[in-house]
Amino acid sequence: MQQSFAQTGGPLWQAAATPTARAAGKQQPGSWFTLDAAQLKARLSLAPVETSPADAVTLELPFPDGTLHRFAMTRVPVMAPALAARYPQIQTYAGQALTDRATSVRLETTPAGLHAQVLTPTGPLSVVAEGAANLYHSRADAPDAFECLARQLPTQQRLLGGTPPAAPAPYGARCARCGWPWQPPASTPRAWAAARWPARSPLW
Repeated sequence: MQQSFAQTGGPLWQAAATPTARAAGKQQPGSWFTLDAAQLKARLSLAPVETSPADAVTLELPFPDGTLHRFAMTRVPVMAPALAARYPQIQTYAGQALTDRATSVRLETTPAGLHAQVLTPTGPLSVVAEGAANLYHSRADAPDAFECLARQLPTQQRLLGGTPPAAPAPYGARCARCGWPWQPPASTPRAWAAARWPARSPLW
C-alpha cells in the first residue's frame, strides 16, 4: 500500500467552524472541515485500479464526530470509456477502512468537489461539499423509510417467528424483506408488474 503524504504540504482536512447561516438556523448535526483540494487531487492520481488493492493509496475522511479515519482507496471506473474520455474531471473510487474491515466508502470527485458515502456498522454517513472555499460537511444519513407492499391474505395468519405461508398461485412471489407472499394490486397491469418485479414474480 502506498504511503499517505499527509505530512507533505499540511493536513488534507482542517476542522472549520459551522457557517454562520447554518448556525443560526436548523441544521443536521455533524462536523465541518476545509479540504486541501490540490493535495486530494495529487493523492487520488496515484490510486490504482480496483484489481490492484495491494497498491491502494491511503486517504483520510472526516466523520460526523470530528475524527479522521483512514481508508485504502482504489479507482473504480463506472462510465463507458468514451464517456469517461469526454468527462475526465469525473472520477470514482472505492475504499475500505484500515481499522475496521466492515466500514467501506464510495467516493467521487467532480467539478463541484468531493462526495463520499461511507457505510459503517452503525449506519451510513456522507461527506459533501457545502458552498465555496472547499468547505465540507460530514453528517450521518437519515435511515431510509421502508413500507412493505406485501398484502396479507385475510385467511392467513403468521405466528411470530414462524414460517411464512405459501404464496398464492399463480404468483409464487414473496416480499424480499419480510417474506410475506406478494401479489400486485388488481389495478396493476400484469405486463408492467412483471417488468417491475421480475425477480419476485418468476411464474408470470
